[in-house]
Amino acid sequence: MSKLITDQSDRVGKWVAPRAHSPVGYGTAGENYQAVGVENPDGDLVAGMVFENYDKHSVVIHLAIEDPKFVHLSFYKYCFQYAFVWMGCQRMTAMCIDGYKRNERLLRGMCFTKEGVIRRGWRLPSGEIVDAALYGCLIEECKLIPKEYRHASPPLDAT
Repeated sequence: MSKLITDQSDRVGKWVAPRAHSPVGYGTAGENYQAVGVENPDGDLVAGMVFENYDKHSVVIHLAIEDPKFVHLSFYKYCFQYAFVWMGCQRMTAMCIDGYKRNERLLRGMCFTKEGVIRRGWRLPSGEIVDAALYGCLIEECKLIPKEYRHASPPLDAT
């Protein structure tokens, strides 16, 4: 049986970073992010989602899944409820290597819409520069949260 990990953001963040080919430096002291992970029965992380760049309207996510057989729908529901219900976001943003079919299929299956390609948008740890696919999910498009939460909120008051 897999276990949802919600109180070890540093551990999960450091695990996700290299697997998600993340262009950000989270997982170092002083970074502001939250993370949710999944452990297999041996206590090894097999999946994780990092939430960063939260601005009370949107959040950027980084997702890595090493062993999908331990990742259940409850993980995805928890992550989307975390962003949309508890954090109050209206949007989640994700990026992956453009053309990486496995990741793009996973994001589409999680209610994300491909919004464009950022040409030469990522430098991989190897130093290679690749195009990045930009994905977004709006709260009203997300079928993984309860229906009563699926509505757009008015813009934040700028005053």
